[in-house]
Amino acid sequence: RMFLSLLFWLVMLLPGYAVLRRVQTESPACGLLGAIGLAYLWVFALLSPISILCYVLELPAGVFSTACVLAIVGGVLDIHRRGLWRELGRLVAGAVGIELLLVVADLVGGGLAGGFLAGDTEIHASRIRFLLDHGFSNASPFVDASSFFALYHTNLHHALYVACGQLTGTDHLTAWYISIVWAKLVIAGGCFYLSWTGAGEGRGGWLGAPFLVGALRRRPFLWSPTKLGPTCVDSQRVGAVWGCLL
Repeated sequence: RMFLSLLFWLVMLLPGYAVLRRVQTESPACGLLGAIGLAYLWVFALLSPISILCYVLELPAGVFSTACVLAIVGGVLDIHRRGLWRELGRLVAGAVGIELLLVVADLVGGGLAGGFLAGDTEIHASRIRFLLDHGFSNASPFVDASSFFALYHTNLHHALYVACGQLTGTDHLTAWYISIVWAKLVIAGGCFYLSWTGAGEGRGGWLGAPFLVGALRRRPFLWSPTKLGPTCVDSQRVGAVWGCLL
């Protein structure tokens, strides 16, 4: 079931892309990797309010997992109804080249090597297991008392791993271990978008993604929130502001 959990991260692209195409009426000019980065950003925005409500109301973990399923089904139906499958196919075909091969090779290497299970992993794995066992809350997984866990509280990142584990039947450590592949993909998408806007919306986006693959190829802890935030979300935010100013 190790690689089954990767299917969860892949299909989570679909509701994000559906929202992206609602906001942006034309096919993304930023290409496949840029669209992947933006689609994940939109699915984060879509699920964040639901995640916050689950934490505040201390709802069972299955509530958020159900929301993820509804988002995926809604995304698939919207894409199908609007005939966007061919558009997605053109994005894939248009990205074929040596640069994409470098990114894919890095994803495969990450999947074969796996991720980091030491250091801060103890904190993240404990939180994910706590949410799976006891439902959503901001209680500490380490103290047997009612205490607020300020570190990574109300965290969407952990909520997504909970849904991944529940929906794929994968234990939380395995889902965490193999998700290095997803982390590499979403970070490459975010940095591609930043490079693409900074280079005047040409093929300059490919300058950023392969460079990042080379710079981070030996870092097996990229899915940590402290890494995904600045390399994926912040890079797209800077790219969006940059694109508005140019």
